[in-house]
Amino acid sequence: MPSDLSQTQLQLRAHLKWGCRRGMLELDLLLQPLVQRLADMSAREVELVQELLAHDDQTLWDALIARKIQLAPHLRELVSNLIVKA
Repeated sequence: MPSDLSQTQLQLRAHLKWGCRRGMLELDLLLQPLVQRLADMSAREVELVQELLAHDDQTLWDALIARKIQLAPHLRELVSNLIVKA
């Protein structure tokens, strides 16, 4: 974890870690690589994770797996990296 993180940034990352725990086991498993990399992410990447996790479970599932929903372009790269590195 970068040593120059403020207490607020550390708290946000801890909050997002818990935010990756969803109501669907499949999403929990899919988001685990993201949780593992969260500590090393830049502030901008953390913002993107926060935006991604603001979606409800079904929307996330439809966007990540079923591909029924298109995410905003700035979230697609995060998602593609998440799935490729999983």
